Amino acid sequence: MASRRFGISTVIATAALSTAALVAGSSGASGELGVDSTGMTPTTSFMSPQDPSVRVEVYNSKPWMTTSGKDISIMQKYNWLIDHATGNVKLAMYNWGNNDQLPVADRLSTAITEARARDVNIRMVAKGSDYNSDYTGDHNYVPNGLISSMVADGDYHLCNFNHTTWKPSYDPDPDDPNDSDNFASCRAGSNATDASMHAKFATFQTITDGSTTHNYVSVITSANHNSSNWAMTNNAVVIYGDKELYDALNSWWVTMYHENDTGNRAIATQVGTLYTSPWSGSDPIAGRLTPFSQYTTTGGCQVNVTQAEFDDSRIAVADQLIALRKKGCAVKVLVSDIDDSDSVNEIDVKGKLQDAGAVVLSDPPTQVHDKSILIKATTGSTGTPRYFYFTGSQNLNNSGWKSDEETFFKLELNSTAYAALSTQFGQHWVAQGGS
Repeated sequence: MASRRFGISTVIATAALSTAALVAGSSGASGELGVDSTGMTPTTSFMSPQDPSVRVEVYNSKPWMTTSGKDISIMQKYNWLIDHATGNVKLAMYNWGNNDQLPVADRLSTAITEARARDVNIRMVAKGSDYNSDYTGDHNYVPNGLISSMVADGDYHLCNFNHTTWKPSYDPDPDDPNDSDNFASCRAGSNATDASMHAKFATFQTITDGSTTHNYVSVITSANHNSSNWAMTNNAVVIYGDKELYDALNSWWVTMYHENDTGNRAIATQVGTLYTSPWSGSDPIAGRLTPFSQYTTTGGCQVNVTQAEFDDSRIAVADQLIALRKKGCAVKVLVSDIDDSDSVNEIDVKGKLQDAGAVVLSDPPTQVHDKSILIKATTGSTGTPRYFYFTGSQNLNNSGWKSDEETFFKLELNSTAYAALSTQFGQHWVAQGGS
């Protein structure tokens, strides 16, 4: 089928689950966007070991492989899903382009416009600072009045924002255009200040691909929908058939739409556990790593962290990685910013990890925007390896834990999926200068 959005031909895969659209010429084909795609072939696609009726796909963008240094493959997958949506759709987006990124925003707006024309009920929440300060009639980076029509239909909501005046509902310093993220949250009441809606997820009630229908499809990603993000590495999971995850994300979306989100969710689903920030307890990711200290290193133990930010407010995560390293686990951390300006405890996170024997690759040539942890560990009782993938929108910083609205999802893998993701991490590591 020809794609109007990308100026490149696409082929729908006819494997057991015909969901992945493959881009012809993948890593070299440049389309209308003037950027490349490494294609919509997932890094891995597997039936969940927790529930064999649920299929999971994991996608990784690889901008270092393209001529332009940008990779729009995750955006293409989003648009493909919207193009094939035949039921209700809910989107939560931290960022959707801006006035100098119209080509990227336009492809998404076209997909949404066409879905609405098919009578698909598609609704969106976005962070409150995702607007243009000289707004005069409609978002000037979204053509054809799409946002105005969605707002009129009750299908679009900017967090902590007045959709009549098109100004923040609460702005502590209206003369400062740089404090936009201080009024960008859908949290309840006064908590909307000094926080941001940073979640990036989507739910699709029904996807129809030819004669095949897929119900309860959920997407959780690190990627923003703007052109700068396609020059960064990102990851996404697409999960087909986990109704419990679909329902949990939808319920959360509704609280954001009505601006009464309180965070602190830990919801078991058919294939994993969904956690949402803000989180009022101890470090939510460190807490998920703690059980692995009960595992042995028999048969090998590996922890691969890929992160945009890692500062000392999350020293508890570093402590858990160090505990695993002391048990004999190989620990690698690929991160763009470590010990950055959010530092609160003046602890050298990178040095502490390295002193314990972890290998840290920071400030790489291609900016890392992933939020993932890949784990292989072996239970002492059985000697059987188990494989886990942590992913979502949460950076390892203070706001990702305590103030921003974030997704964090813990997912168990099978050995084949782990092998594919481990290979991808190794390729990414080497591409960023690691050895």
